[in-house]
Amino acid sequence: GTWVRCRVIGNNSYANGGSGIVFASGAFSAIDVTITGNTVRGNTFDGIQSDGIAPAVSQRITITGNVARGNSQSGIYMALVNDATVVGNEILDNAVDGIVINQASRITVTGNNILNTGEVGFPTQRHGIYLQTDNINSSNISLIGNIISSMGQRGIIVDNVTKTLTGVIIQGNILTENTT
Repeated sequence: GTWVRCRVIGNNSYANGGSGIVFASGAFSAIDVTITGNTVRGNTFDGIQSDGIAPAVSQRITITGNVARGNSQSGIYMALVNDATVVGNEILDNAVDGIVINQASRITVTGNNILNTGEVGFPTQRHGIYLQTDNINSSNISLIGNIISSMGQRGIIVDNVTKTLTGVIIQGNILTENTT
């Protein structure tokens, strides 16, 4: 079913066969969810994941102060989410991307450290922040004041835009030692 007014706080999720924390999946959504102070490490898919199927859209999501490290996909993956903040997370050494935002609106990503340290054996995270739209228009996305370093490809990429993407602000990020 739908998650409503839920808090996921101070958990450790290691080496699971799927994602570490999943707050919306398939036809289900989440409303007023806070995910804070968790460590998600070495999971088979994403560290923290919301991956609904339209028309299910999660709303008012806060992801703050978590550590996502060494997951086989992305550190944080958000699809079909509106009104979310992703603040002050440590995202390290995931195999695919640091943060993925897909088919989303009114999203703020700020003050996150997205780094490759090479400590977990994956070659590198591909992109620090990957912003895309597949089948739904996206708008009002702010990527502000993040530190992104040593990615295998790009620090920030806006790609795969098959629908309209408007109101994007990319400001004050520190991008260093990324490959392309």
